[in-house]
Amino acid sequence: MAGLIQKAGLIISLALTALFFGLWYLVDASYLLGGIICGLIAVFFIILYTTNRLLGTGLYMGLAALFFYLSVSVDATYLMWGIISEVLGALFLILVAMAKGNKARIIRYANYLKHVVGEQNVSIQDYEKKLYSRDSAPLPGIVMMLFNTTPDLVIKTKDENALAQVFDYANKRKIPLTLAAGKTSLMAGTIPIVGGIVIDLMENDGVVELDETNLQVTVKASTVWENLYNWLELRGYTLGLYPSSSPAAAIGGYISTGGIGIGAFKNGGICDQIVDIKFLSMDGKIFHTNPLKLGTRVGLNLNMLGLGTEGTFGIVLEATLRIFPKPEKRTYHTITFDEQENMIGFLDDLVKSDLTPFHVEWKDKYFVNLLRELDFEFAPQVESLVFCALDGSEVVVNAEEEVLRAMVTKWEGVDQGHEHSIEEWNERFYPMRVKRLGPNIMGGETLIPTKNVAKALARFEDAADALNANHGVEGSMGPRTSTTALCDIMVDERKFNYLFSVGALIDVQDVGFQLQGRNYTFNAWNSFFINRIFNKPHRDINVRLKDQFDPQRLLQSYKTVDTPKTILRLKFRPFMFTAALNMLKLINNTKLIGGLLLGVGAFLTLFTLFMQPNFFADIVAFLLGSETQTGLIEPMLDVNGLLNSFGLSGLVYGLIGILDYRIAGVLSWGVFLGIVLVYIGAALATKNAKNGALLSWLFIGVIIIKVLVV
Repeated sequence: MAGLIQKAGLIISLALTALFFGLWYLVDASYLLGGIICGLIAVFFIILYTTNRLLGTGLYMGLAALFFYLSVSVDATYLMWGIISEVLGALFLILVAMAKGNKARIIRYANYLKHVVGEQNVSIQDYEKKLYSRDSAPLPGIVMMLFNTTPDLVIKTKDENALAQVFDYANKRKIPLTLAAGKTSLMAGTIPIVGGIVIDLMENDGVVELDETNLQVTVKASTVWENLYNWLELRGYTLGLYPSSSPAAAIGGYISTGGIGIGAFKNGGICDQIVDIKFLSMDGKIFHTNPLKLGTRVGLNLNMLGLGTEGTFGIVLEATLRIFPKPEKRTYHTITFDEQENMIGFLDDLVKSDLTPFHVEWKDKYFVNLLRELDFEFAPQVESLVFCALDGSEVVVNAEEEVLRAMVTKWEGVDQGHEHSIEEWNERFYPMRVKRLGPNIMGGETLIPTKNVAKALARFEDAADALNANHGVEGSMGPRTSTTALCDIMVDERKFNYLFSVGALIDVQDVGFQLQGRNYTFNAWNSFFINRIFNKPHRDINVRLKDQFDPQRLLQSYKTVDTPKTILRLKFRPFMFTAALNMLKLINNTKLIGGLLLGVGAFLTLFTLFMQPNFFADIVAFLLGSETQTGLIEPMLDVNGLLNSFGLSGLVYGLIGILDYRIAGVLSWGVFLGIVLVYIGAALATKNAKNGALLSWLFIGVIIIKVLVV
C-alpha cells in the first residue's frame, strides 16, 4: 500500500507539472515561470520517492519559500497559483509521509510479534496478504475498493498464550484484528475491512478429550467438522449437528455464526450442541463460559458470548460439544415431485407430523434443472425434490419409513431408491456445487418460516428474472418450523454487468424480512441490516457487550455490531448501502430501462413528427434573448458570449439546425432517433428483438401516413 501511494504521488505530481506548464504557457508566456516552479516541486517528489523523507521535506520547504517569494515579488497574480500548488504539494507530502510511516509501523509490529509467535509465523509479504483479502464470495473490484481488505500483516499460531499476548498487544496499540480459519464465509466474515492483522487459526485443531460417560467431546476451535465427524464415527459416536460446509468449515467459525445445518431438524441448532466454550477476550484473558460443563439448559453460562456473535466479542479456543451413540440404523430417501406445489405440501405435512428425520433438505424446480446440467439423472417431468435421512433404532426407523411412504403417496411423490439417495447424501457437503456450471454465483441465504417457502420461491424467481439469469433455490430444514433458503444466481464476474448483479443481494435479503425471517448470517455486508435483524433491546445488549469486551472496536472491526467503515474511515451507512444496491438494481432492470426508453422514443417520435418547423431554433432564440413587440428579452445568462469564448457557437447552432432539419418538410432527425429508442426499449422490456422490430414498424406506419397526408 505504501509503495502504491508513493508511485501515485509521483505520477500525479508529474502530471500536474505538465498540466500547469501547458495551460500557463498557452494562456500567457509570462506564466512560464510558474511551470518551471511546478517542475521543481515535482523534483521534490522524485527525491522523496528515491531517497528519504528528511531530504525531501527540506527541499519542499525551500521550494515553498521560493515559490511564495516569486509569487509576490514578480507578479501578485501568481499568489493564487502558488496557494493551489502548495496545497496540492502538501497533500501529496502527507500521503507519502503517511505511507512511509505506516510501512515503518507495520515493520515494527511484525518485529515484535515475531518474538511472540515465532519468526516463521509472521508475514508482511504482499502475495501472502492477498490470500487473506477475499473469502468464498467474490465481489466486484469497485466494491472492494471502498474498504481496506488487504491486511497489514498475517499471523499463524496455535499457542493460546501467544494468542493472548497478540490480543493484548493489539489492544494497547489499537490494531484491528480479523480472525480466519476455514474461510467459508460468504459475507466477508474472514477478511479485514480496515486492514490491520489477520490471525490464521487453522493450525489450532485436534481433539482434546472424549468424555464417554457424559457423552461430550472437547475439541480445538479450528478442527474441521468433517474430521471430527469421521473421528467420532470410528469410535461409535456421532454428532447431533454439523454444517454443509463440513469439509472446510472450522468448529469455532460455525459456532460464531450460530448456524443450524445438517441434523437441525431433529437435534436443534448449534446452540443446543454447545456445553462449554474456552474463550479469549480482547484484553488477553482466557476463561470458560460454562466451566462445570453442565447441560446447556442447566445453571448459568456465558455461551452466548461465542454463539452467533461472529467473533466480535472474543475468540473461541476450544468447544465442548454433545455427542450421540452411533444410530443402529440409517436410511436415506430422495423423493421427487412432478409438481413443485406437491413438494411444498409435503414439507408442510412433514413439519406437522410426528416424524423426526435427522436431516431434511429440499430443492426447487430451477435447482433441479441446474443439477440436470451437472449430469444428475432425473426424469424429464421431475420438478423438485426433498431429501430425508432417518436414523435411530431399527424399530423406530422402520416405523418412520412407513409413515414417510404414506406421505409420499399422498403428495404423488416418488422415492428414487437407495442408490440415488446415497449419491444425494454424499453430496450434502457441497450445497454450492452448481458453481461448477460457473463461472460463479451470486445470491444469499435467508432463514424463513417453512410455511412461507412457496412465497419465497416466487420472489426469488422475480429477482433472477430481473437479472435475466439462471438461478436455483435449495433449503435445509431447521428445528421444525424454520428453513434456510439459499438462492444461487448464476453470474459471470468477468463481465461488466456483474457489478449490477450485486443489486440482487438486497432482493434476496428482502425476501427473508418480508416473510417473517432474517439473514442467515450478517457479518460485514449484512451488518447494514442489523436494525431489521434484531429488535432494539437485542441490539442494545450486543452493543453493551461490545463496549465491555472490545470498547475500541478492534476485534472483527466494524462487523455485525457496528457499521462498516470505508477506506477513507467514513462510516458506510445502511441507507447508503441499500441506496447503492437499489441503484444497481435499477440500472440492471431491463424491463424498467426498456420501458423508459420506449416511452422516451415514442414521445420523441410523435413530438418531432408533429412539431412546427424551426421549433428548436425558436426555443433557443427565446432562451438566449430575442426581439419582440415589447422590446428585447434579456437572457438570464449570456450564453452567446459563453459559447463564443470557447469557440463553440458554430457547433451548437449546427446541432440545432440538424434537429430542425426536415426531409420533404416532414421528418426531422428526432423522428429517426425516436424510432431507434422505440426499438431498443421494446426489445429490452420484452426481452425479444422481434417485438422491438414490430413496434418500430407500427411507428414507421404512422410516419408514412403523416407524409402521405402532408
